[in-house]
Amino acid sequence: MFYKIVDKALVGAVEAVYVKRNQAEAVFTRLSRRVGASRTRYGASDTCGHRGFAFIFSKEPDRMHWKRDRSGDFWMPKLSSKEGKKVHVQVQDIERMDGSRWELSQLFGIDDIFKSVGIRKVADVLIVEFGDDWKFSAEGLKRISDVELEELEQGVKDA
Repeated sequence: MFYKIVDKALVGAVEAVYVKRNQAEAVFTRLSRRVGASRTRYGASDTCGHRGFAFIFSKEPDRMHWKRDRSGDFWMPKLSSKEGKKVHVQVQDIERMDGSRWELSQLFGIDDIFKSVGIRKVADVLIVEFGDDWKFSAEGLKRISDVELEELEQGVKDA
């Protein structure tokens, strides 16, 4: 289900969360470069085994300081090494600075930590997407159809 955010205060609150998110991602990107990672990922699933940032290396990092997550695709700092603990503390600081997934959900009255609101900007309009069976607050939102969303997106492509 798609909704347009029509309340200006709600738009401001969502944009403020994204500012924090972008700042956290920039800090994490700098950290990932320092530790030699080629890419990063924000993990919030069972495959990552945690909620938070994970690292991707182009070649296997030192296993003395790094461990694979459950999926085997991502790396996390090992807490049994001094270097791993140091990186872990930095990642935790970044995650506390961010908090955006949870904050976004709370803006819409969602208390389930595993339900992450989808938001995108189309033609200067913030669009929020909820699962069909989600309970949320529709205050400040206007329901739009898939067709209306496509028309908004098409208008951006045509411009």
